[in-house]
Amino acid sequence: MVSKPLTVWITRAEPGAAATAERVAAMGHKALVAPLLRIEPLPDLAIDLTGVAALAFTSANGVRAFAALNPRRDIRVFSVGAGTTAAAKAAGFKAILSAEGDVNALAGRIAARKAELRGTVLHPGAAEPAGDLVGSLTAEGL
Repeated sequence: MVSKPLTVWITRAEPGAAATAERVAAMGHKALVAPLLRIEPLPDLAIDLTGVAALAFTSANGVRAFAALNPRRDIRVFSVGAGTTAAAKAAGFKAILSAEGDVNALAGRIAARKAELRGTVLHPGAAEPAGDLVGSLTAEGL
């Protein structure tokens, strides 16, 4: 039985929406891109990395926003998964450890390396994140 092509509404923010639409089209369906959110970095933000031992990214958007604001790429990066890791590599970071999971897996991965971290862990991310990475790390003394 051959199924009729579907129209799939892509609600995620750009640039991810376009990539998702390409995958949907490759499966033979029509993609309707209408994001419900827009990613906007904070304007005129200066990031002081004094005392920062590592960066923790929970999204590729966070990586891109940070990279646009700060040229340093010599800080260790912890990333939540494959997409975020790819964005960190594309931005020029070299020391990247991926949790290959969710925010809880990321918190666990960072906590497991606690003894190696001589300073704070900075989490450049959304104003209203989906998970509580900061709370989890604070509970671990980070």
